This record gives sequence, structure tokens and C-alpha cells, in this order.
Amino acid sequence: MTPGIQLSTVISDGVFAAVTFACAVKLISKRNVTRTFGAACMLFVGIAAAFGAARYGGANVVVYHESLSWTARMIAIPVMGAVSCALAFGWQLPRYGWYGIGLVFGAAGWLLPHRFGVLPSAAGMALFLLGAARVSRVDRRSAIFVVVGVVLYLVAGLVVGTHGAYGPVQRVDVFHVMLTIAHPLFTSAMIAADRRTASYRLG
Repeated sequence: MTPGIQLSTVISDGVFAAVTFACAVKLISKRNVTRTFGAACMLFVGIAAAFGAARYGGANVVVYHESLSWTARMIAIPVMGAVSCALAFGWQLPRYGWYGIGLVFGAAGWLLPHRFGVLPSAAGMALFLLGAARVSRVDRRSAIFVVVGVVLYLVAGLVVGTHGAYGPVQRVDVFHVMLTIAHPLFTSAMIAADRRTASYRLG
């Protein structure tokens, strides 16, 4: 194997990127700007993961991967949580509203001291859970999906991390597997919330 290549992580990041891209495609909606912003967030995370696969495959993209990963943590994931919450409550925001929310999270991530850098992502997870609480009585399945996805994210970020290994298994690969499972769960819940709200409007 070529020095600098970590094949297991090329695969785990590549699969993570592919699944996340597929989630983004499923979320795109011509009639719902909120849901489409969720798709844009998924797409951005997928792009960051694709650069990760390239990085661990030996490509000289470390700076790009780190910048994209930072933006995904500080903006894309928190905005995705806000999208999930808005869909659960049936709120519709215009494009500039979502741009504003993204700027707020980005500014917070930029201005906060490094030790508080997890706060934007934590806020996104809290918004996911708020939306799950909102729908728990009418759609228990979606609420469970969201809770499981949030738990996977929290364990991946706070317990597993991306450095070191569990015996022969790289922690970063476990991290990617957990997020790969979480994204379809979030996507399913967001689509269900959008369909539920649309059926209320039609009714």
C-alpha cells in the first residue's frame, strides 16, 4: 500500500459520502424550501466526507478536508437540526431566513473559544431532539429515528472520536459508520414530517 494511504478510512469515508449524497437527493423538494436546505446540508457533509476519502487515499487535500469538515460541524449539521425541527413544527422559512441561520451558526463557531467549539453542533442535536419531542405522540417511529441518530452522533463525537484505534479497527472508521447510520434515520424523519405537514394543509 502506498505510504499515507489508509484504505479502511478511504472505504468508510467513501461509503459515508455516498450514503449522505443519496440522503441529499431524497430530501430535495421543489415545493419546500426548508426541506431543500436540509438537502443542501446533507450535500455539504457528503462533500466533506468525499474529500476525507481522497485525503486518506493519499491526495494532497488536507487543508480542504479540514476546512470542509469545520464548516460541516459548525454550520451544516446545526442547520440540519434546525431544518428537522422546523419540519416537525410545520414552520416554513424563506431562503434568506435559512441563510441567516447558517450565518449565525458560522459566526458562533468562528467567535467561540476552541474549547466551546462543540456548541454549534450540540445546538443542532438539541434542535433535532426538540423536533422529535414535537412529533413523538403522532409519529413515534420518526421520533425514535431522530433520537437514535442523535445518540449515534453524540457517541461518535464525544466517545469514539477520530484518533486512535480499537485494536485493529481505526476509531475514525467507527465514527464514519455511526454517522452513516444516522443520516438515513434523520432523512426518513424529515421526509415523514414534511409529508405529514403537507397532508394537514391539504386536509
